[in-house]
Amino acid sequence: MKKQLTAVLFLLLAALALAGCGKKADLSPQAQAIVGKWAYDYEPESAALTLKADGAAEYEGRRYDRFTFDGTTLELSCTDGPAAQIRCSSDDKGLIVYKRTDYHSDGAHDGLAGAWRSDEGGWSYEFNAEGAFLEDGTFSGTYALDESAGTFTLQYADGQFADTLCYFTLDGDRLTVEYPWRMVRMK
Repeated sequence: MKKQLTAVLFLLLAALALAGCGKKADLSPQAQAIVGKWAYDYEPESAALTLKADGAAEYEGRRYDRFTFDGTTLELSCTDGPAAQIRCSSDDKGLIVYKRTDYHSDGAHDGLAGAWRSDEGGWSYEFNAEGAFLEDGTFSGTYALDESAGTFTLQYADGQFADTLCYFTLDGDRLTVEYPWRMVRMK
């Protein structure tokens, strides 16, 4: 009887070990440094990103089985859908997460110069060939384009916002913009 009980306990412990019960993920030092709850700085009481020590994550209401972070890319993956790769960086103020938005043109554009509209949220950009922009019909200024780096820097009029570096790709009449949003650690 004692041998049977010992064998049953051994099998139970082995099964728990294989299941990884309570096991922490093998996270990189960069990933370990950002474990916690994060909120956009304009909504500091509402968590938008949760990164757990076991490697799980939640981003804007969607759960992910695993996250990795190498200092420049936050990758979120799950078994029931595609992985999300998000340009991301950290500094002493928190995280900067680049959110992707697709914009479409009616075909009347010359490279970046033209009018661009998003299907989500009614966001828009208008860029002219002389280097001026209008964002969402409200915010204006000038922009500096670096096509080889795939970036443009928005310089807002009257210092409304700090200069903002955005990444972009242009594919025919589709413009994808990665715009930086500041996140702060929740307490």
